[in-house]
Amino acid sequence: MKGVLKLGDIELNPSQSQAVDYTDGPLLILAGPGSGKTLTITEKVVNLVDEGFSPDRILALTFSEKAAGEMESTITVSTFHSYCNDLLREFSLYVGINQGTRLVSQEHSHVWGINNIDSFGFENIAIPNRPYDLITSLLEGVSQLHDHLVGPQELQDFVTRKLDETVEEEERDDLLKLADLARFYSHYQQYNRDHNFMDYDDMITMTCRLLENNDVVRNQIRNRYDYVLVDEFQDTNY
Repeated sequence: MKGVLKLGDIELNPSQSQAVDYTDGPLLILAGPGSGKTLTITEKVVNLVDEGFSPDRILALTFSEKAAGEMESTITVSTFHSYCNDLLREFSLYVGINQGTRLVSQEHSHVWGINNIDSFGFENIAIPNRPYDLITSLLEGVSQLHDHLVGPQELQDFVTRKLDETVEEEERDDLLKLADLARFYSHYQQYNRDHNFMDYDDMITMTCRLLENNDVVRNQIRNRYDYVLVDEFQDTNY
């Protein structure tokens, strides 16, 4: 199909050809860096179109802008964050954001954390004279919780359950610090909501929760694509 992909004459090895030709169900490509995974996925798109799949019903997701550029075509090609951002904008009424919601920078989050550190109600984390490193650690902790789709209330519930058990003193200290992290996490989320902000982690987490919890949206997206390809899957959390 004219205008879909222009790759020239590319020779694939037998394993790559097998991956390209297979269209009967889920497929995972396991290969090391620089082994041609993006090339294989790109060729697979060409093959899917040749097999009769409509280009506008093929979705390709990747982490890097470079890989997205390599797969430039009439199919939907996007980074994870960009695609999630588009979905959140499209279904903003379901997730409680508006079209004016902006991406908050790491620098802004750091400044907010430092300026408001006395209001977080920490009970077990000592506040140093220069709190930049502490705020960095707390924001990194929030990001890791996002990676596992854990919200502040879920973290607090976990801490409460564990503290109800018999635990060693060292573990108890760690749990109490996690309770402070949950407080910080809750303040951070509330601040972002109040100021129409979201960060990169929010894009992924909010989209996952939207698709998990909303049957209407999930079915609409499911019916939108016949084939979904994910490049750089090893960089995801699953």
